[in-house]
Amino acid sequence: LRRQTERLEQEVASRTAALSERTADLERLADEKTDLAVRLERQSAAFERQAREDSLTGLPNRRHFDEELGRAFLAAREAGTPIAVGLFDLDHFKRINDRFSHQIGDRVLERIGAVLRGLSEEDVTAARYGGEEFALLFRGLPPDRVFARAEALREEIAGAGWETIASELSVTASIGLSADSGVDHHERMLVAADHELYRAKHEGRNRVSWNREERESSDSATH
Repeated sequence: LRRQTERLEQEVASRTAALSERTADLERLADEKTDLAVRLERQSAAFERQAREDSLTGLPNRRHFDEELGRAFLAAREAGTPIAVGLFDLDHFKRINDRFSHQIGDRVLERIGAVLRGLSEEDVTAARYGGEEFALLFRGLPPDRVFARAEALREEIAGAGWETIASELSVTASIGLSADSGVDHHERMLVAADHELYRAKHEGRNRVSWNREERESSDSATH
């Protein structure tokens, strides 16, 4: 009876140890699956961020901005609220790269990104549109405030203390604005803003350009 009892206890102990080992293995597998899921989720979020964010400036990229503008345009049309877009680029940026180096040019773009991230609020979205060109989306702001915000941005860029990056470095921007004045698609606003950007450059750069008739028409519609 003692021998049978001892064998039974040994068998119970052996099976208990095996069960504990299998339980530990299952727990390790569960932990590994959890870690893998977390890594995959982070990787997916990183890929999504890369697809929608400019890596140099940390701003939304062109794809993200176009999608955001499309949604905002439809919402503004439905609600009858004002919407405006701006396109701007840095004046003579190629000269900056040629004279000071592309590394300095990248530092300029990084600082512009920091300025625009500070500008971005619930009613304003800023994005890097490509190269040295950037885009602005103004939601629910009347034309006079849109123009004032754009002018303040232009002044901030011009007075940003660029000599801390490189001696004798100066940076200015030209900005073109357009508002929804009955166009049938948001891309037409971008075309109009691009036209005003060209006008700003043609008239001497470092300025904000907005077709006066469109601005007055948008102002009347707002009021």
